[in-house]
Amino acid sequence: MMSEDAAIHLDNLKDALIQFARQFKPGRDSDINYGPYLRDLLIHTATNYEKLKEELDDIPEIEYKSLYIFLPGNVPMVFFEVLPISVIFNIKTFFKYPRNEKRLYDAFITYLSSKYSVYESFFKGQYMGHLEAERKIDQFDFVFFFGSENLLPILQRTGKPFKFFGPGYSIGIAFSYINEDFVRDVLYFDQQGCLSMKFLFYQKPGIREYTIKTFKSLSSLIPPTNEFSKDRFLYKLLSASRYGEILYQSEDSAIIEMHEDTLPDTTLPDRTLILKQIHREEDIPGFLGQKSSLIQAIATAEPLKLKLLKSYASFITDFGRLQYQPYNFFFKKGVNLHNIFREDNNDYKMAENI
Repeated sequence: MMSEDAAIHLDNLKDALIQFARQFKPGRDSDINYGPYLRDLLIHTATNYEKLKEELDDIPEIEYKSLYIFLPGNVPMVFFEVLPISVIFNIKTFFKYPRNEKRLYDAFITYLSSKYSVYESFFKGQYMGHLEAERKIDQFDFVFFFGSENLLPILQRTGKPFKFFGPGYSIGIAFSYINEDFVRDVLYFDQQGCLSMKFLFYQKPGIREYTIKTFKSLSSLIPPTNEFSKDRFLYKLLSASRYGEILYQSEDSAIIEMHEDTLPDTTLPDRTLILKQIHREEDIPGFLGQKSSLIQAIATAEPLKLKLLKSYASFITDFGRLQYQPYNFFFKKGVNLHNIFREDNNDYKMAENI
């Protein structure tokens, strides 16, 4: 493929992904039983490929010919969102799959290659253990790494140039209004990934009551995947409840209201919304402390009221739209097509409890 043909390849990806999404069946094409929302998100991502053609002017040339990508587990959209980077820069790509995503990713690569033979050897991937994955790094020119800082020593030992996309989370802010769509922000993908809402900050007591009532009514419509562990959920919920009040609990979801002035150092359960009442916007970074720097996106119906937190988030969107990311969002704030292959400086903050 030639880099000047990037627009054509983006069109190919878009058409293939839309058709793949329309015929996608979780039981047949994936090991994890994601809900119907995955199909909607795939189509949204495909339309983003079209919009990316607006960003192709003055894209820098890169010296790298091969790319190795460590994909995160239980966040399948990252695979589809990184595909256009490969074709725009004409860089052959190998994916290190997480344990239970092989069938989904291979299904799309096979479908794409059946429609356009030029991609038969362009995208490849497999699941490997960490030792095997580390040995394979030497075969590639550049590495994208999605995951925990605990595995960063693997990259640092290789000496390969890399871009690191670490942990993060998203929040909701309801000064005076919220709607039922926030439930999707919390429960899609079992609240895995940096675009899932972990915290909802509110001002008026009526929002608290509406949130509890709505979550209780609608959470059963987005059931957990087969990867969700109820035992782990209950254990983490019990631990987190020491720092707040459980306002709602089912066998696979919950709401906790935190009364502490600062975020406790505890591991938060999945499929659990943390409520925190605030009096002003400045209370939010005060509560989150150092973890404020890990905010990825903000859901709110009142974006014009945000002043301070605009500088924290990669993007701000409506409730229910956190997973529907903008076309020019590349996994963390400040990254774009002009600098995505600029090597990171390895200066990271730990965030094990998010």
